[in-house]
Amino acid sequence: MNRNDRLSLGALAAMLAMLLLVSVQGRGLMSALLLLLMAPSLFVFRWPHRVPRAHVAVFVLAMALTATLYTLNLFARISWLDKVVHLYCGFAVTLVFGLMLYDRVLAALARARLLLATSIFCVGATIAVLWEIGEWILDRYVAGRIVHGQFDTMTDLSAGLLGALLAAGLATHSVRQRTDQTGTRDYSE
Repeated sequence: MNRNDRLSLGALAAMLAMLLLVSVQGRGLMSALLLLLMAPSLFVFRWPHRVPRAHVAVFVLAMALTATLYTLNLFARISWLDKVVHLYCGFAVTLVFGLMLYDRVLAALARARLLLATSIFCVGATIAVLWEIGEWILDRYVAGRIVHGQFDTMTDLSAGLLGALLAAGLATHSVRQRTDQTGTRDYSE
């Protein structure tokens, strides 16, 4: 087991410990949120794909960071953390799911850098919008303290889109570099 997999497993174990803690405390909504963060982490960690294990670790750590900040209620205490997490999660989610979704066409897209970057950015943009819709639904129908106005929503979206843009650049670079070195689409090392 490599270092990246150990990091991912440690983050998953931490999320499981938080889930058990909040479940024992009777915090049902927090338990549901932690499950929503753990599910894609387990999927990305266990599903067979060619995404580099370092990228997978970045993703799982992003979900664990988000889970920790929610569990400790740090978003309410330190307002700027929300933007940092939107940026980091936008980056991590776009990087991993962009590479997973476009796996079969990456070698061809590696020669069309702009198309590859745009495609992966669109994955991240969609995820950022869906995340904000999810926050709005939770705020409106469940918690009532998540969205803090239009400025909050727009800066969250901007941070998520910036993360998606950074991920699109990194993904395009790493796919192009691997394709140039190997002549194939295997970019997983």
